[in-house]
Amino acid sequence: MRDLIYTVGSGRSGSTVIERVLNSAPGVLAVGEVHALWRLPIANLLCSCGKHVPDCPFWAQTLDSAGIGAPELARLAELEQSVVRNTYLVRKRYDLTQLREDPQIVEFNDLQTRLFAAARQAGNAKIILDSSKAGPRAWVLAAGFSPVFLHAFRGAEDVIASWRRPKFEPSTQTPMKKPPISEAAMDWIKVEQSARSLAKSAPVCRVTYKSFANAPRETLSAALDAYFPGLVDSAAWVGPNAIQPAADYHSVLGNPDRFDTGVIEIRPQRASTSHLSMLENLAIKSVGRALETLYR
Repeated sequence: MRDLIYTVGSGRSGSTVIERVLNSAPGVLAVGEVHALWRLPIANLLCSCGKHVPDCPFWAQTLDSAGIGAPELARLAELEQSVVRNTYLVRKRYDLTQLREDPQIVEFNDLQTRLFAAARQAGNAKIILDSSKAGPRAWVLAAGFSPVFLHAFRGAEDVIASWRRPKFEPSTQTPMKKPPISEAAMDWIKVEQSARSLAKSAPVCRVTYKSFANAPRETLSAALDAYFPGLVDSAAWVGPNAIQPAADYHSVLGNPDRFDTGVIEIRPQRASTSHLSMLENLAIKSVGRALETLYR
């Protein structure tokens, strides 16, 4: 039985709202960008429940049951720096057989196995949803688990434009990064390359932002029903384009919208560029459309 869904995609690709839809389904536990547990100071990391991770009963129980404390989190960070890199994966030829035999990847995945198992127990869940999105991490997880990968695709033009308007991240008490156009474009390319190449070796379900925004229930069902029959239909839909989010939600990082409460309305949105200069708008349109032509 498959018990892990991993979202791969660019930032600002709609992964947080997808996460909230799936988290409202019985037996699904969305934990957000779980790699934040070892990437950021855990004492400052805010769970979507409103408590800092050490004070959140769910995360306190999960980490304690998994036997993961400061030394293990430091080791996860060290291993990630080493193996969750495209340069490392290139040396392994993106070969899952080689990755499965790599001692560092085995150790990295063993620690996460403990974490996911403890989270399932603490959340009384069958399926964990990890929305970390990073392409190299997807490859590493594919070597240690049997995940279903959810490829959250949004057009390059919208993604790049969205990054030009930073949002405030409560966990760091700072605005989220505002990468230059070139960096946002390169990140988009890397994610697309990872998702498309991974699809040759593992189950990857592509969900386009436009289709999801227009018909969320139908789009997610078409992507996931082959692996999780009826899962999407069991989410807490209160209309064709709205859900009632679950009260129990423990996402550790993602779009700040994860802190919103109340019914979530899902509707098409275009990233606003009205605050940008004419030159920036032209650059975003040119780069975005060129990339979308290459990656149809």
